[in-house]
Amino acid sequence: MAKSMLWQRALRAAFFLRFVSTALVVQAALVQQACRGRTFEFSAKGDDAIAAATTAQINAAFRKYVQPEALALVYAGDFTKP
Repeated sequence: MAKSMLWQRALRAAFFLRFVSTALVVQAALVQQACRGRTFEFSAKGDDAIAAATTAQINAAFRKYVQPEALALVYAGDFTKP
């Protein structure tokens, strides 16, 4: 089989998998919204509120809800290598 045909098949398969995975994500989101009695309008309002937040509002929320002394830093990996 020609190399170009293999690439075409691979691209078609990748497109199909992306389409299927996107469809599954949308389906899962629809089910989640339905179980909570919400619509995507509810989500859009939240997205709009986040987009409209100012730096000062974000910093105030961070200071209010995040306790730096309670945070834990975790390092993972192979530290024997430089």
